[in-house]
Amino acid sequence: MSNRIVVVGSKGFIGSSLISYLKLTGSALLAISRDEFDLLNEKKCKEISNILLPTDVIVFSSAVTPARSSKDVTNSMLMLQNFIDSVSNLALAGFVLISSDSVYGDFQGIVNESNSYNPNSFHGLSQVAREIILNSSSLESKTILRLCAVYGKGDTHNSYGPNRFVTQLINKEPIKVFGSGLNVRDHIYIQDVVKIIGLIANSKISGIFNVASGYTYSFKEVALACKDIFRSNSIIQFVGSEGPILKKIIDVSKIQALSLDFKPCNLESGLSQWKLQEEKT
Repeated sequence: MSNRIVVVGSKGFIGSSLISYLKLTGSALLAISRDEFDLLNEKKCKEISNILLPTDVIVFSSAVTPARSSKDVTNSMLMLQNFIDSVSNLALAGFVLISSDSVYGDFQGIVNESNSYNPNSFHGLSQVAREIILNSSSLESKTILRLCAVYGKGDTHNSYGPNRFVTQLINKEPIKVFGSGLNVRDHIYIQDVVKIIGLIANSKISGIFNVASGYTYSFKEVALACKDIFRSNSIIQFVGSEGPILKKIIDVSKIQALSLDFKPCNLESGLSQWKLQEEKT
């Protein structure tokens, strides 16, 4: 019998998508959101231990995302620290922290899990701090998933890349690409993300893993793909500066070596699936 999966941050982009996926797969689950427990309230947070079981696997996605200030960093740290303090006396089956490839900073070349921390943003700093908090805890079976940029229906942050470009297309606005759009990044579709989270949570595998599609695109290529697949007449505008041109390639060989039933789709396939979702709503 599978362990119950407890999704902390169940109303965020990743958390809500994970809840929907787990319901489809028939997984035992418990959703925890800020409506029930404000993780910044240390006293209220302590009550969480009353509803958890020793067989639970925690998927912790709650954070200020993206962190844009020192206060955001502090609050994201407190959310995790308060939660860990509240469950420190429980022998949980597992703890999966949703982190980000921003811990590596803007990197030129191939980046893998052995690379040192090198954050160059509040968001990256926030994720590094959360990883350190978890690794310093007494919890057993700890897993950290470093996600690259996630795109798909339900994004709440309008993050630069597929999410913002598709929103601009839907609103019949020009797609605005910084500079010449030559920076290269990996983008992973939300349904692939929740599938791997579910597989990891049920596998009792611990460790640190990059989670990415394995496909890289320049932002210009991303904009063109969005325009083509969503069949939009919107124009692409190149504005401002994109900073140093970097090709960041995320090594996913470690998670591939787990031989899980997981093969992420490329950008074109992910965007096509997203378009079908939009057409149904």
